[in-house]
Amino acid sequence: MSIPYLYIDRTSSIPIPEQIAEQFISAIRAKRLKPGQSLPTVRELSKSLQISMETAQKAYQLLKKDGWITSKPRHGTTVSAHLPQSTPMLAPKRHAKRLALLQTLKAFKQIPGLYPVSGISLPPDPVLLQALKEVSNQALDSSLKVEESDPFGVSDLRSKIQGLLVERGIWSDLSSLCIFNGSQQAIWLIADLLLKPGDIVVIPETCYLPIKEIFQSKGAQVVSIRQVSDGIDLDHLEQICQKKSISLLFTMPNGHYPTGASWSEEKKRAVIALAQKRNFPILEDDFYAELYYTPIPPTTLYALATNMAPNVSIFYTSSFHMLIHTNIRLGYLIVPEPYVEIMHHAKSLVDKTASVFTQYLLLHLWEKINFPNYLKQLRQRLKTARNQMLESLERWLPPGYTFSSPQVGITTWVHPPHPMDETRFIEQCLAEHVFVMPGEAFAVEQPVPGFQVNFGKIPPEILDQAIQRIGKILRRYHSSY
Repeated sequence: MSIPYLYIDRTSSIPIPEQIAEQFISAIRAKRLKPGQSLPTVRELSKSLQISMETAQKAYQLLKKDGWITSKPRHGTTVSAHLPQSTPMLAPKRHAKRLALLQTLKAFKQIPGLYPVSGISLPPDPVLLQALKEVSNQALDSSLKVEESDPFGVSDLRSKIQGLLVERGIWSDLSSLCIFNGSQQAIWLIADLLLKPGDIVVIPETCYLPIKEIFQSKGAQVVSIRQVSDGIDLDHLEQICQKKSISLLFTMPNGHYPTGASWSEEKKRAVIALAQKRNFPILEDDFYAELYYTPIPPTTLYALATNMAPNVSIFYTSSFHMLIHTNIRLGYLIVPEPYVEIMHHAKSLVDKTASVFTQYLLLHLWEKINFPNYLKQLRQRLKTARNQMLESLERWLPPGYTFSSPQVGITTWVHPPHPMDETRFIEQCLAEHVFVMPGEAFAVEQPVPGFQVNFGKIPPEILDQAIQRIGKILRRYHSSY
């Protein structure tokens, strides 16, 4: 019996039963295997993969233990009708392996001469840096004239942000719009206000991992939701809701980091309807809000809910530091009306207000360079870079590797046709002077196979060379299959 979704890497440090179990889980999560579907017998599995029956039996025991499969006399082994709500936390051996991989990535990230294929940000723009220098004295003068700061921020800057929001179909009163020292601070305060120990927070199975740590620092139980090609798995979210009372859903519907996936409007409406039915708030992180490549900005959960479910509380946040410079940390949050007063008080306790100097720096920069016009030009440059990246991926990657054309943000995700030993892959990439981040670097629990590509970080011609090197590595890596 041929089993096309299973491969064995006999050079990997991961035991073969664990390799098999993880690949079955990946196939189930990707819906290549469905609940109730029959699986090979131990003998068939052993023969197909050329492994001992004992090894095959150990793989099935791992899957049974965690609830992925069931076995019954005369019925054989099948995918469980009721799948685990979330992948179990990593075993100590896997946890140690993950830490070693992340430490390797951290150690090599800043080494000169590497091609940085993955990442969250854009490189500094010399035009912006020069403009920042030119307005810095003006910003300092303006900030020193402020006698008492509004915890929600400088009103003139909030008015500018309000204008950007209107272009996205979002209307917010200035009284609900709060400026933070980066969107991460906003997320931390939301968690502090909403969560208590034991509360359930649902987040995507891949994300910027400090987000997970913020929720866990409040004692919340983090439950990861499976992802499919167009974002979160709605069926899985509904299953979680049926068994648990959700206190908060954190999500990135447009330009999800790290995968670059965006939801359809149909999925957005379905999630809002579910939030209304189950009465849970949503934290919508629109980190790449200004980097869209469609004729009009993609719709947001916040804008849709305003009309279809105004009683659903949606905290909408975005950030500027990625657009300007990673060290100039300014983000903003639209606070749902019932939480405005308590957020105002909390913000005043945390830091009185976001850096007044940085706020005026952005305000004067906005006026000097015509910031909305600058963003239009930036989007056009990045759209061209995205298209060139897609051509490079198509040209250099081996057959079977898939990826999507991101409509928002600066990243895409490359999906392999079969599992990878990520440590080995990373080591070979680093040997070729290529820095790339695999699924393990973003995994809430179990990693999504593949790796991230950022098309805004380095010039397209340099990225093309890096992808060519990755393609050669992958061809060598999979030649044994």
